[in-house]
Amino acid sequence: MSLIPVFSALGAGPTVLMLHDADGGHRTFAPQVEVLAGSGYRAVAWDMPGYGRSAPMDPYAFKGLAERCLALVEALQCGPVTLVGHGMGAMLALEVAVRQPAQVGRLVLCAGGPALDVQARQNWLQPRLEALAR
Repeated sequence: MSLIPVFSALGAGPTVLMLHDADGGHRTFAPQVEVLAGSGYRAVAWDMPGYGRSAPMDPYAFKGLAERCLALVEALQCGPVTLVGHGMGAMLALEVAVRQPAQVGRLVLCAGGPALDVQARQNWLQPRLEALAR
């Protein structure tokens, strides 16, 4: 595992940053990366912390994920970006947009859920954290 963010990037132009679901990784978006790069965009697909070869994060929370996502946008000098989020990635995209709206030009949200209260979020997140720990 690497402390350096793991992502794939292809193409040149406005940046589209893709955020995967809880059971995915940056390779989930491989077909979209190719199509977007061929259509005049810089397509970036990121392994969120704890996925693929990215280092885990403790505590694992949307606040920390949003901070890491924004750090990647800053490091790549690519904002404002179009965020494409699937499932958990859609929830993260919303969190990023709320925290730093100037860094997000557009949102594309697929199969995202509603905002959860603290207890509901823990009930949803705990089994996923246990699976990541295995």
